[in-house]
This record gives sequence, C-alpha cells and structure tokens, in this order.
Amino acid sequence: MEAVEFNGLLPEFAALGVRVLGASVDTARANRSFAERYTLAFPLLCDTDYTVSAAFGVARPHVGTAKRTTFLIDGDGTLRRVYTKVQARGHAAEVLAAAREIWGAPREAGHAA
Repeated sequence: MEAVEFNGLLPEFAALGVRVLGASVDTARANRSFAERYTLAFPLLCDTDYTVSAAFGVARPHVGTAKRTTFLIDGDGTLRRVYTKVQARGHAAEVLAAAREIWGAPREAGHAA
C-alpha cells in the first residue's frame, strides 16, 4: 500500500528535507482511522469540500474521490514533479529517487511530497 511505503521511507525523505503529506476527500474520522490502522507518522489532510483537489486539478466529486496523484513541491512552492499514473507498490521509492535527484544531499525541512 502506498501510504505504508511512504511511511517506511519517512527517515530517508526527512534526510533530504522532504515532508510527506497525504490528502484525501475522506472525513477527518475516516482519515484518523486509516492513519491509526497503518500507524502513519505523517499528516493526512481532509479535503471534504474538494477545494484542494480542485485547485490541483484532481477532484472527481461526481464519483466521490480525487484522482490518485503525487506532487513533489519545493519549499518555495515550485512544482517539481507530478505523478498522475500512480501504482501504489513502489511509488514511494520512485518519489524518493526523484527527490534525491533534485535535492541530492540532505537538506533542512521545507519540501513536500
């Protein structure tokens, strides 16, 4: 599962200064339950009104979801990579490899994946 893989790689992301955030259109209760079930150590943001997902062009309110997409964003808000065809298995490692390619050495926190 994608979230579990990101969770397992958190120390490596942190060493690059990358913060991992999850976002979904699920309720806070559903996100909390999901995070507890998988012991996630990164925040899950609730976008129940589709404001964020619409701004990123991934909202699908007609089916009650947002398109699974990963955005690699620099600390200054620059969009560095977009992953629209996300395969859950191995995706976190793919994003980590891109972060290493972009930022190389460990940095201070400030980027988001």
